[in-house]
Amino acid sequence: MSIHCLTKQLTAQITAGEVIERPASVVKELIENSLDASANKIEILVEKGGIQRIQVSDNGTGIIKDDLALALTPHATSKIASFEDLQSVMSYGFRGEALASIGYVSRVALTSKAIGADHAWCLRMTDRLLDEAIIEPAARTQGTSIDVHDLFYNVPVRRKFLRHERTEFQYLYDQVKKIALSCFDIDIRLQHNQRLIRHFKVSSDLAAQQERIAAVFGQDFIEQALRIEEPVQGQTGFKLTGWIGSPNFSRAQTNLQYLYINNRYVQNKQIKYAIRQAYHDVLQHGRHPAYILYLELEPTLVDVNVHPCKTEVRFHDGKLISSFVQQSIEQALVQIKPTEVSLSTTPVHTRKRKSAFTSESIMDMPSIFEIDQANDTAITTQQLPKPPKVDHIVTHCANNPTVTDGQTYCSHPTSTQQMTPQQKELAVESIEQGEIAVETSQAPSLHKPPLGYAVAQVHGIFILAENEQGLIVVDMHAAHERIKYERLKTLYHRGSISKQILLNPLPVRITERESDFISEHQNWFRRLGLDTNCTEPGKISLNSVPALLQHSNIEQLFRDLLGEMIQYQSDAALQQAINKLLGTMACHRAIRANQQLTLPEMNALLRDMEKSGYSNQCNHGRPTWRQITIKEMNTWFARGR
Repeated sequence: MSIHCLTKQLTAQITAGEVIERPASVVKELIENSLDASANKIEILVEKGGIQRIQVSDNGTGIIKDDLALALTPHATSKIASFEDLQSVMSYGFRGEALASIGYVSRVALTSKAIGADHAWCLRMTDRLLDEAIIEPAARTQGTSIDVHDLFYNVPVRRKFLRHERTEFQYLYDQVKKIALSCFDIDIRLQHNQRLIRHFKVSSDLAAQQERIAAVFGQDFIEQALRIEEPVQGQTGFKLTGWIGSPNFSRAQTNLQYLYINNRYVQNKQIKYAIRQAYHDVLQHGRHPAYILYLELEPTLVDVNVHPCKTEVRFHDGKLISSFVQQSIEQALVQIKPTEVSLSTTPVHTRKRKSAFTSESIMDMPSIFEIDQANDTAITTQQLPKPPKVDHIVTHCANNPTVTDGQTYCSHPTSTQQMTPQQKELAVESIEQGEIAVETSQAPSLHKPPLGYAVAQVHGIFILAENEQGLIVVDMHAAHERIKYERLKTLYHRGSISKQILLNPLPVRITERESDFISEHQNWFRRLGLDTNCTEPGKISLNSVPALLQHSNIEQLFRDLLGEMIQYQSDAALQQAINKLLGTMACHRAIRANQQLTLPEMNALLRDMEKSGYSNQCNHGRPTWRQITIKEMNTWFARGR
């Protein structure tokens, strides 16, 4: 078969297929043109899901009569004139393909009145014959209206693949919502089949913006959202703002993940992965975070000319940008604690803090569960005898209660000789901090801490505490595991994880690739307490192990860690493998089910949760505590009716 050139008409229709996929694509391109024309009011009229008709009208600067036909010509634009303009483009559209592509696959009428013009002009085109198109006077105010009829009427193959009217309109509506959340200062009205679907009014302040977000994401999101206000980062000029959902507001799908770069909605796998990594320790497997984030950076650092639809971007230094986003979100999430604010009905939690790269970690606070490092290798967690199996709540205040303002606290003098080392620390620090000393002049009941004061332990698993709002139920193992996990991460980064020297080094057979990897990343293993020595080709010896895992199957843990680190050799994946081992260490160290705690120990755990980061979830993403309000309990028992 001989080579031949495609006809101009066929080439144009193929090109149009890259830009115009369905009615939603038409709406996106037309709204973006309105925004580039400085419009602050846009109205979208849709019939039959956009398949029959789409009309987008605005009050922008308009198009002069002589440019009407040119606006529908391929690669004609007013937004760039040189390659330098393309490198720093800030407008939504710039390629000059949208209107031309729409004209090739539909019947278009373009009506516009430019600034200073006596009246409007209308250009109608039915069969893509610009030379035969008629331009005639029209009546309208300043701005532009584009009427698109019979989408894909001349491309039956593409029209055949369109979905049902309702489905196509849902795609279109989703596109309008994405644009509405990037332009809070624009009034947008959407009508479908002569019925008003949504009116996004101008949102000039933060409260109004949150109302607009709630209309898209739902009120539950905005009530649990964390406001991000990351300042401009150093010389890079990065700035991150927006809202991220709390770990409790996770989703089974990724449909509530909106990312804007320089106010343009985009998809970027690198940043999406960075955000996922920021949530890694607080979300259950298979759940996805919800967020709406606005990243601002120099236009020269991002290439928006990757795809005709302009929804994909490429970065000059993607690693630096994704690291900035991940650390910013991590620093925001670490501040979500059981505080007064998070227990109240405040709709959005706003955190003011230092830069994500310089702020002091709250993990530097002393822990009531930390065991002296000098003795760490010799101490293992001990369990008290299991409490008798009873069907009622086990309390520890019955022998010596102190009642103040109707609130019961325990001040019993527990003998320190009957305590484990862990219990001694809990009790001493709790008493020193005044957490259970009710004989002071300031009674704790005057101002209960966010998680309140412990009153009981249920079946050796849960702690019950009373706070201002009602009753708190804490999963003591999950809460303590999170606290220990965060402490171990801090110790790891300091290189302070305690290790146990082995009298008889443990031999481990490895492959040549594993040997090379260990030699290259000796520091990673050493900071974990794993000292290795190559004894002969294909064999190493483990000379030390983490003290907390000295009684575990160290060889299996080492092989699992080594396998994961080799498989995923990116920095984030390596850190994830290390965190997995630290999580195992934390689980070994945490208090266990059926381990009976005294009230000082329970109160000490509650106070530690209040000052520890990520303490609302364990490292597997499950919740560590729940609030039961007085109102809920009144409802249970029909009180007040």
